[in-house]
Amino acid sequence: MPAQPGASTQQEARTFERLFNQIRKAKIETRQRAKGTLTPAVLRKHLSSGAPLDLLYGVKRDGTPFTAEDLKHFDRRAHKIRSVFEFTQKGVRADQLIATSRAIDIERSRQQIRSATMYRIFNSKEGVLLHFRTPASDKSQYQNHQVKIRLDEWNDWLTTSLPFTKAARNLLAGRISFDCDCGRHQYWFRYVATVGGFALKPLENAYPKIRNPKLTGACCKHVLRVLATLKGPAVERMVAKELEQAAGKIGFGDDKRAANRFLTQAELKKTTRSSAAMNVPSSKEAQKAFEEYLTAKKGIRKKMTEKATMTAVDKLRLERSAYKQIARAEQERREAAERQAADLTHALAKSKLSMALTIGIYRDKLSRESVISKFAEDNSLTREQVASLADGISI
Repeated sequence: MPAQPGASTQQEARTFERLFNQIRKAKIETRQRAKGTLTPAVLRKHLSSGAPLDLLYGVKRDGTPFTAEDLKHFDRRAHKIRSVFEFTQKGVRADQLIATSRAIDIERSRQQIRSATMYRIFNSKEGVLLHFRTPASDKSQYQNHQVKIRLDEWNDWLTTSLPFTKAARNLLAGRISFDCDCGRHQYWFRYVATVGGFALKPLENAYPKIRNPKLTGACCKHVLRVLATLKGPAVERMVAKELEQAAGKIGFGDDKRAANRFLTQAELKKTTRSSAAMNVPSSKEAQKAFEEYLTAKKGIRKKMTEKATMTAVDKLRLERSAYKQIARAEQERREAAERQAADLTHALAKSKLSMALTIGIYRDKLSRESVISKFAEDNSLTREQVASLADGISI
C-alpha cells in the first residue's frame, strides 16, 4: 500500500481497515506466544517468595538482575498510575493524556506525523469508536498506522439539551480510551493504558520491565497527532452530525446501525486537511487546559450542592427517566406492529400459494414443483422461500 497522508477514497479506507484487522490479529497472536513477560501472577509469586528474576527473565539493561525490591517498585508505580488517571472511571481526558506524555513523543509527533485521517465511525460493543489512519515516520519500516479512539462520554452528551455542535466539542474534549498498532504503544504505553483504565482491547497485563519500567508517558506520536485532530472543525462537525442522527433513534444509541459507517470521499478530504492544520500542543499547554478543567469541575461540584441546583437536577432526571420509558414503550409497540404485519403478510402469501397449488395441480395438471417455481417467479421470491412457505399445505 503506497504511503500517503490519508485515505483519499472510501474504497481505500475499507481496504486499509481489512488490512489492519489482519495485522492486529497477527500481532495479538505473536504477543500471546511471548516468553518471559512479567504478568500479575508472576509478580505476586515473586513478591511473596522474594526470589530474584534473573533465572527466568535475564537481567536489566545495566547487567544486574531484577530483585524483589524492583518488583515492589513496579507494583507501587502501577498503583500510582491507577490513581493519576482515576482508574475507577472509564477513559481519560485528551488534555491530561497530552500533559502526561513524554516531551520526545510530542516533538516526534510534531515533526514526523503530518496528519491523521479519520475514516470510520463505528458503533462497537465497546462503544462508539473513531478510526484514524496516520502515516508512519520516514524511519519506520511501516507505511501507515491505525489508531482507534473510543468516545467514553458518548451517551452523556447524546442526551444533553445543548446544541449538537457544542455537545460534540465537549464530547471530543472529554474522556476517551484508545489503541495504536505501533510498537511504541505496544511495548511502552499499552500497559500504562491498561492499568490507567483507558486502553482498548487487546489489553496488556505484563509489566514493561525493560522498555518502560518507570511507567512514564502515555501516548505515542501517532496517538498525539490524533488527539490534536480531535480538536479540528472537520471531526467536530462529523461527530455532531452522528450525535444528531443517533439522538433521533429510539433506544438512545443502542441501535447498532447508528454511527457505523465509513466516511465519504468528500469527508475524508476535509478531515485530512483539518488534521494537517492542527498543531500538537505542548505538555505545558495541555497541563494548563487540564488544570482549567479541574478548576471548573470544582466550581460545578460546589454549585451542584446548592438546594436550587439539586432540585433542578432531580427534575431533569425524572424527565429523562420518563422520556426513556415513553421511548421504550413506543419501540415495543412498533416492534409488535411489525411482527403483526409480518405474520399477516406470511398468512396472506401462504393462502395465495395454496390457491395457486390447487388450480395448478387439479385444473392445469401441473406438478407441485412446477407450480412452486412459477409462483416464485411471479412473486419475486426464491424457490427455497416458496418451498418453505408450501410446508404444511397438503394438496
